[in-house]
Parts: sequence; structure tokens; C-alpha cells
Amino acid sequence: MENADTIFDIPLSDVQSEHCALIVDKTLAKNPHIETHRVDVNNKKALVSFKKGEVDFTGIVKDIEDIGYHVDTVKQTFPILNMSCASCASSSQSILQQQTGVINAAVNYANASTLIEYIPTITNPGKLKSALQSIGYDLMIDESKEAKDVLEELHQKNYQTLLNRTIFAGLFAIPVAVIGMFFMNIPYANYIMWALSTPVVFYTGECLETDKTRIREYGYISSIKCRRFIYIQCI
Repeated sequence: MENADTIFDIPLSDVQSEHCALIVDKTLAKNPHIETHRVDVNNKKALVSFKKGEVDFTGIVKDIEDIGYHVDTVKQTFPILNMSCASCASSSQSILQQQTGVINAAVNYANASTLIEYIPTITNPGKLKSALQSIGYDLMIDESKEAKDVLEELHQKNYQTLLNRTIFAGLFAIPVAVIGMFFMNIPYANYIMWALSTPVVFYTGECLETDKTRIREYGYISSIKCRRFIYIQCI
């Protein structure tokens, strides 16, 4: 958490004169979270500090854009590694959005990536990578051809693993469904269904167990209710 004495540089565009700077400064003065503020027209930036525990960059960007000026932000898309379910995506998005200087972060589980808008004078991809690593995920910020090749290989490996687990689950789940719907009265029906269901829970549900381990190791409990719900449904 940043303290009240921390002064942040916020790069501005379209602020061409002292009059423009005065308009922006008056707008900043209306933000209840800001402790001190000053607009440097020569370097085209705003210098602000926040009240303790009240950092609000998203509000600043919105306020400045509402009066016709702009904050120079960066929008980048990065691959995210180690996500195994939609709950992982939710956890990743939550931790990214909490980082100082991040305006918005949207994680797409389907293609294992995130679109992040951030203020480059306050944060950078390296800091965001460290934040994700702190809860057991990773952000691939290397844009070299070698890194892209490695990422593609990982995607193919994960796809094949998921396909194998799906086929395995289907082979065991279909007999369970048939017995449960049409042959409940056969001897030992419940035991047979239990024997067929157990491998599905422990093998195809391994990714969920990995998430529980990650929670225990890193202390990050976002979306734990969702994970518990999934386990109940499997059982």
C-alpha cells in the first residue's frame, strides 16, 4: 500500500498551455481521494498524492477525459500461464486490477491472455508479472520469437492434456449416467457407480486440487466458493 507521501507522475496529453493546466488542476481538486496535486505544463504531467488507503487512478483518468484531455496510458495484451479454470482467470484479473497504476485489466480464460491498461510512469510489465507470480500464475512479457514458440508449445500440450482428460471422463461418466437412469435396481449399482466416478473426480479434477494447493501456498482465496461448489457437484 502506497503511503500518503508518495507522489505519482501522471503523463498528460493535449495540455498545451497554462490555461489547460489550470482546468486539469481544478478537476483534480474535486477528487476526494487526492491529498495534493499540481500540473506541470512544461513536462505535460500531473503530480498527485493520495490520502492514505485511497489510491484512485481510474477515477483520475475518467475525470481528466471527461473534460477533454487525456492521460497517456498503455494498453497491452499478455499471455497468462498456469491457469487451469475460469476461477483462475477471476483470481488473476482481481490481483492485476489491484496493482497501483493499473486502470483496467480483463483476463480471457479461453485464450489464456489479459488486456491491461496501465500508466507507464507508475507501473510496468515486470511489476505486473511479479504480482501474478505472487499468487502462483505467470505473465509472459517476453515478445521474442523463441518465447512465442514456447508459448505455442505449451498451449498445444495443455490442449492435448485437456482432450485426454475429457475423453477419459466421458468413458467413465457415460456408464454412470446409463446405470443411474435405467439400471438402478441391478445388484451393487451404487458401488459400481462409485467405482466409475472415483477416477473421474481424482484424475480429471486434478486441476482443481492444484488450485487448492495454490490457495494454501500463496494465501489467495478469491473465488474459493466457486471451487467448493465444483467439488460438491463432482462428488
